[in-house]
Parts: sequence; structure tokens; C-alpha cells
Amino acid sequence: MNNCRVRLGQLFGFPLWVVLFSQGLLIGSQSQLAHKDQTAWDILPQMLNITYRVGPEVPTCGRSLQTSNGGILDNTLISVAGFGIPASCPESKKKFIKKVYGLYLPDPTSGWKELPEFPGARRQAHAAIVVSNRLYLWGGFSYFDPYTYKDGFRLFNKQGEWRWESSPDLPWATGGAGICAIGSRIYILGGMDYDHTKMYTNGDRNGKFSRLGARLLVLDT
Repeated sequence: MNNCRVRLGQLFGFPLWVVLFSQGLLIGSQSQLAHKDQTAWDILPQMLNITYRVGPEVPTCGRSLQTSNGGILDNTLISVAGFGIPASCPESKKKFIKKVYGLYLPDPTSGWKELPEFPGARRQAHAAIVVSNRLYLWGGFSYFDPYTYKDGFRLFNKQGEWRWESSPDLPWATGGAGICAIGSRIYILGGMDYDHTKMYTNGDRNGKFSRLGARLLVLDT
């Protein structure tokens, strides 16, 4: 059981202290921690020092960009699709974009470059992860029918040419799901369905898939 919990902690990215806390191995009980002025996050010493610097802006015609997703592939930081506040762009009224941008990290001063446009519908909150030199992407949602998506895609660079291909669809549509990888396997956890009126996690909007927000999927790439 202990090994199982530690493995789940590695799989879903839980901090180690969460796993230890569930086993009662931290010094002090939950009640003792709850009555302290300090939070549980203060138990461990600071392990990282991060310095932030302003980088080059994404060329989105002045619009803001949120809930895009992507990863680092071939030393390139990639941003795929997302939702933008309308500005002066020709497509501003649509709010969602299909643009894909890449920033070459060894030389960030070169700025963001446009890569081949995302082949799926415009969306945000899609799940994306890099495995075996491929950027995999699934799901997401938008404010337009069908609202949530289950289609899958992968982006790769072959001899300097960026290309999109299809990946196996999810068994149901979902947006905002968690995603991680262990070796060649990709895990997708939870998410929600959406119909432009509300978000559903106990099941999809049609009641076909119960506990939609608790389901775990795996794909061996």
C-alpha cells in the first residue's frame, strides 16, 4: 500500500509531503498543524530559487491570451490555440484562436514564430504533453457547438518541418483534464463536460458517462 501511494504521488504530481501526511509520518498531527499560524507548506525548507524575467510577447495582435497549452519540443516552447480577449485582429470576434507559436529557447531574443496552425476546432483548456519527441494534445472546450472535444492531435518536427497528425480520440469529450506521462504512457485524469450553460463533472451533459471528473485514461504511445 505504501509503495502504491508513493507511486500515485509520482504519477499525479502530488508533493511528497502530501503522501507522507496521508501516512501520518509528518511530525505533529493534523489538529496540531491546523492550530499553528503557519501552514503545512512552511514545514519543508525552500528548495527552489526562481528569478523571473520579462520575455518576448506572443504576437497576438495586442489581444491577451489565456488557457492555451503546449510544451517544450526540440528546444522550442510551443503555445497551441487558446482564448483571447478581442482586439484589432481580423479574427478577434471569434475570441478563440487556432494559432500555434514557438519560441526557440537557446535564442529567445529571436522572438515567437508562427508554426503550422492547429488543425482542430478553436478551443481552450486542452490537455497537452510531450512524449518521445511528439507534442500530444486532446480535448478542451469552447463557447461554440459541440462545446467540448475528444479529438486528439500530435505535433512533431521532421528535418526542420513542423507537422500535425491525428491521434486516437478520447472515449468522451472533456475539457480541463489533468495530464502526465510515465515512460511511453500518457495518463489523462478527470476534466469536465460543458454545454454553454454549466460545467459537468459528476457525469457528462447527457448522463452517459458517470463520474466524468474522476475517470483515468491511459494511452501507450
